[in-house]
Amino acid sequence: MYSLLSGLYDYLTQKPSYKILICGLDNSGKTTLLEQVKKMHGQKYMDFKKITSTIGLNICKLEKSNGEFTLWDVGGQVVLRKLWEKYFNEAHGLIFVIDGADEMRLPEVKETLHHVFTTQPSHDLESVNTTTAFDQLPVLFLLNKQDSKAFKGVDFVTERTNLGHLLTSAQRRNSESMVMAVSAIDTQGIEGALAWIMAAVSESSK
Repeated sequence: MYSLLSGLYDYLTQKPSYKILICGLDNSGKTTLLEQVKKMHGQKYMDFKKITSTIGLNICKLEKSNGEFTLWDVGGQVVLRKLWEKYFNEAHGLIFVIDGADEMRLPEVKETLHHVFTTQPSHDLESVNTTTAFDQLPVLFLLNKQDSKAFKGVDFVTERTNLGHLLTSAQRRNSESMVMAVSAIDTQGIEGALAWIMAAVSESSK
């Protein structure tokens, strides 16, 4: 009887589990962001001075009142971007990190965003329902390096990367989306960003 009641209690009190994918171009600050999140939550984190481009997956798990969240940081080099699609089907939300201080790479960001959010997944090429990752997932666009003097600002980056069009498209399909400025170095905006994406993921999964 105790075992049965204990199992029932565990079932009733079990928190839902969510996976949030973090992607973006190489050197946009994805790994620094995730390591900062680990530090802010009292977890073991990598020395910021030793951070290099991610090969494979870098993972952080957070337990919140509304669920258990696993954040995946995936590599942003050109050769690794083709692998992003593999993780979309398993993700409940997406954080796309943009270097808001690197004006020279904004055209590349624009091209990558177009490919990710307007290209039909290869495994659905024969499907009548042509949905993309952007149609299905809550998406948070983080403009990183807000602390830098070279930071271009939300309006500038949004215009140069065509984010406005993507956001409008998302709203037409009733998917949650947001643009926020942060600094992975000094933690500006990180708590608010995490709160937004976690709430959006939790709500969209109901």
